[in-house]
Amino acid sequence: MKRLLIAGGGTGGHLYPGIAVAAEAAKEGIEVLFVGTAQGIETRVVPREGFNLKLIDAGRFKGMGASQKIKTVLSIPAGAAQAAGVIRGFKPDAVLGVGGYASFPAVLAAKLMGKPVILQEQNAAPGLANKWLGKIADKVCLGFQAGGKFFPARKCVLTGNPIRRGLLDMKKEDALTSMGLQGDKTTVLVTGGSGGASRINRAVADALPRLSDMKEKIQFIHQTGQRDYEETAAVYNRAGFASRVMPYVYDMASAYACADIVICRAGALTIAEVTALGKPAVLIPYPFAADNHQEKNAREMEAAGAARVVLDREATGGRLSDEIRSLLSDAGTLLGMKERSRALGRPEAAVRVLEICRESAVA
Repeated sequence: MKRLLIAGGGTGGHLYPGIAVAAEAAKEGIEVLFVGTAQGIETRVVPREGFNLKLIDAGRFKGMGASQKIKTVLSIPAGAAQAAGVIRGFKPDAVLGVGGYASFPAVLAAKLMGKPVILQEQNAAPGLANKWLGKIADKVCLGFQAGGKFFPARKCVLTGNPIRRGLLDMKKEDALTSMGLQGDKTTVLVTGGSGGASRINRAVADALPRLSDMKEKIQFIHQTGQRDYEETAAVYNRAGFASRVMPYVYDMASAYACADIVICRAGALTIAEVTALGKPAVLIPYPFAADNHQEKNAREMEAAGAARVVLDREATGGRLSDEIRSLLSDAGTLLGMKERSRALGRPEAAVRVLEICRESAVA
């Protein structure tokens, strides 16, 4: 395989598995091209990661009103035609769809042009794009075994969710220096995903005064999202904790390497990263995720003894401060959670997905 086209994005949960596969492909000298939309996170992230990106027109469907859904459906032929032009110019040996609305017209065009199509489904319950595209795909790489019930069994391969190799290779000492943090403090990483989570931001902000007696013991890295950045940063300044507060963390490898505890949502990619790195977590599932899949993800982690689960409606400053104190007061519990988290991880998922793309390209 000489060229791989990766289609999709919109959010970090869809895009970053594609970035992980692209990085493995690049190491083997395979040329990679991404296809996305101007509205997605890919416009910021893909060029920064060193890959080329072509933009096509595609609209959202799920969660939209009737008029927008009609507009989205009517725009599919135009988006597919744009994608077909990209495919003719790039001549990929295989096309990997990573989900999100941008993937639909590109993967559809690829199949109509006779290209091998592979899907990477991150969640136990697939989104609309992959659910529909699964009917025409040659292979489906599953992040969770439960996702297989939505696709023909003969097409499914359980690979886990790809994570970026750089996340695995970063040394903690280098990461602490990069983040400007101290090596003698426990580091709590707080992230609500690429766009932030206001509920988590508010709960952690309310927790800080309750943890004031621990200022000499703990420090924070907090990804807030753009909307809550200034307000949250001001709270940290007033509370006097050592911290790095950022609207978006591009260097997640350093952030994870620093972290002794992660407070986060329970999306598929986050779970994949946390477990591959063996991080104890306090998971706050997003309550409006399709089919409540985030709570299902979180409960699996909890059942394995790798995480604590705090439902979104329970996420208060008091509850989070109690969880942080509880975890830091028992080194044995924290170590056990770390070991059980790592046991759930699939750090080689990106390599496996690339292998399936290569096998499909020569089939």
